[in-house]
Amino acid sequence: MVGEVKSQLGCGSSYIFAAVGALESRLMIRSNQTLESLSAQYFLDCLPDNLSRANKCSGGTEVEVFSYAA
Repeated sequence: MVGEVKSQLGCGSSYIFAAVGALESRLMIRSNQTLESLSAQYFLDCLPDNLSRANKCSGGTEVEVFSYAA
């Protein structure tokens, strides 16, 4: 189960979109139903600036998003 296709436009935040897509799929599989789309913008806005690899629109890794979401 996968969510809808989203666009990151000019922001290099593909790591956030990948993590959000994985979280959406996991939630849909666990609930066995289609869910509302999660917000990649939330993570872009709210990830702390002091994470080791996350640099908002300049790249990062899914690990930062997963650890923040936990």
